[in-house]
Amino acid sequence: EIPGYSYVGQNRINIKNSSKRGSGGVGVLVKSEILLDYDLKIVDDTLEGILWIQLCSKSSENVTKMSVCVCYLPPEGSSRKVDACDFFDTLLSQVYSFQNDGD
Repeated sequence: EIPGYSYVGQNRINIKNSSKRGSGGVGVLVKSEILLDYDLKIVDDTLEGILWIQLCSKSSENVTKMSVCVCYLPPEGSSRKVDACDFFDTLLSQVYSFQNDGD
């Protein structure tokens, strides 16, 4: 917890008991002031390591949307092997999916 911020995250699903540092995941801190004017929702968290959120203005007159992606691809040689090509293909597909849904 960090005063003045809200945390939105996606923890890893597959937890390894032998892990030295816990399980990890991805997340983003959003300043609480922003949430006074914008609603926040998770729009995609289907792939471990990629989290999409959307901020949508609460104003009914001038609706503004912004999509934000937080992602992490484990380094080569990590015990959490991820196919980099599949990861980037999925990420690019998601970018195309959300590109016309706000800024």
